[in-house]
Amino acid sequence: MLEVIVGQSPHPVQTRDLRNALLAANVPGQLFIGYPVIASADESVVIDAVLVSDAHGLIVFHVPDDPPGSPTDTAKWKALQERQNEILYAMKANLSRNNDLRRGAE
Repeated sequence: MLEVIVGQSPHPVQTRDLRNALLAANVPGQLFIGYPVIASADESVVIDAVLVSDAHGLIVFHVPDDPPGSPTDTAKWKALQERQNEILYAMKANLSRNNDLRRGAE
């Protein structure tokens, strides 16, 4: 069963569709929509959605504001990659604060 916890999503239509698709597929776990992940003392990174599941692990969903329209749109692909890296670093920084999650990882 999927438990859905909703915060302030910057993309309510897309995250609603994601929630509905995961519910229809009977994906187990917890889906957190629109929650900030604190990367540092002066920066907050909002994640569109995070699925935490024993079956699938931790999956981060990002909905770009301006997605690339074609494979040759290098500027948009670069911006998307930079945003994904920002999200990755924020998640790593947040999760690495938990001693239980760090145990055995190094």
